[in-house]
Amino acid sequence: MIELKTTRRPARNASKLGLRGGRGQTMILTVMMLTGAILSATAISALLVLFQLRQASDIKASTQAIFAADSGVECIFYQKIVVEPTTGAADYASCKSEFANGSSYQVEWNETATNFKSVGRSGRTARSFGVEF
Repeated sequence: MIELKTTRRPARNASKLGLRGGRGQTMILTVMMLTGAILSATAISALLVLFQLRQASDIKASTQAIFAADSGVECIFYQKIVVEPTTGAADYASCKSEFANGSSYQVEWNETATNFKSVGRSGRTARSFGVEF
């Protein structure tokens, strides 16, 4: 009869291989944390770029807002140069209008009527000009 001899192979132990216990777990955890940090930074920068692109791509609304603000400046000059000398008092409250394309302007001023701000709006875009006498 043939007898088979089986020898059992001893289990590899981390200490026998020269490794400290848990060394691989620490490396995996470190790689996962670094990957998460890089992913977060990439997502934040992508969001910022998206906001910049959205703002830059709305050229039509920006142009309409600039021209609306310019109309407000013209109203300020009209009130200051034409109306005030003839009637004695300018009506800056009338410097407010809305146009057919959806843009509008509004004029703000200080109590001495020397500093003016004309704000033009179109959609979500606002542009302003300042006038000082």
